[in-house]
Amino acid sequence: MDNKKIGKTIKSIRKAKDITQEELAEKINSSPGYIGVFYQKQM
Repeated sequence: MDNKKIGKTIKSIRKAKDITQEELAEKINSSPGYIGVFYQKQM
């Protein structure tokens, strides 16, 4: 799976669960910046 697809998948699941990037980062013990890297790769 390439980074573009990973970013789109993360965003889709996150939106479906109605959580922010910050909430997701907290749940996976990461930073919002790390989550953002995948979104940048989806463009």
